[in-house]
Amino acid sequence: MSIVVVLNDESEIIGVCDKLIAHKSGTYHLAYSILIINSNLEMLIQKRAKDKYHSSGLWSNACCSHPSSLSDLENSMHERLKYEMGIDTNLIWLFNHRYNVELDNTLIENELDYVYLGNFDGTPVPNVLEVDDWRWAPIDELDNEIKYNPEHFTPWFREIFTKYTEVYIKENLNQGN
Repeated sequence: MSIVVVLNDESEIIGVCDKLIAHKSGTYHLAYSILIINSNLEMLIQKRAKDKYHSSGLWSNACCSHPSSLSDLENSMHERLKYEMGIDTNLIWLFNHRYNVELDNTLIENELDYVYLGNFDGTPVPNVLEVDDWRWAPIDELDNEIKYNPEHFTPWFREIFTKYTEVYIKENLNQGN
């Protein structure tokens, strides 16, 4: 049984729940998403495996999952990144993002998503049970793909990518001043 950390409306931990039950009922819970950028400012994205129980076959961020506890967050992120993409790197916290969306098969994502960023310049070795495809995508091209074909991407990735690029663009504009 996979568990998720359940939160109340104030985002405080109140217990744990089976992951599938949480997604069926829309229970508010903790998650994390990892964005990976290379030195060419391309983002590593993956196409979720066709056998995933939700959002299968959609493009998404390099890695995402659910920690078993808040104290296990860092360890869980590194283990999952190695398991899904065959890589590991230092990760820095970017922001927390709450979203609530109904998925393609009546499941509900109601999550407080801890979003982290890592840098990696190698070639990932994805787990075929988790990932059908992967690629390095230039940020501007990815932005256009998400705008014009949002149905090809997971809902959480569309949201965190938009939030990330808003911050990224502001940083670059401020550096030019």
